[in-house]
Amino acid sequence: MKSISETEPNSNDSTAEFSEEETAKAEEFKSKGNELFKNNKFADSVEQYTEAIFCKISNTKKAIYYCNRSLASLKMEEFQLSLFDACEAIKLDPTNVKGFYRRG
Repeated sequence: MKSISETEPNSNDSTAEFSEEETAKAEEFKSKGNELFKNNKFADSVEQYTEAIFCKISNTKKAIYYCNRSLASLKMEEFQLSLFDACEAIKLDPTNVKGFYRRG
């Protein structure tokens, strides 16, 4: 009999296998978000980063998207949302330096 950890990937495990399709979709949302951010369309970039976060991807990648969304929220002076996203990034990937920087 297999243990649960052998049959189901741990949702907190950033090394679990994720589909290339889902990862590519998330990266596309991130790229769109980055382009919108560069054009000072922060609210629109937040929407794109949110879509990326909803994809089934590794926690390490998800932490990056939370950091991006945190910065966009900061630019819109949405300080509580920015702080929340920074904290989420740290929870998902405690080695993500930008998460700590954004939280500060």
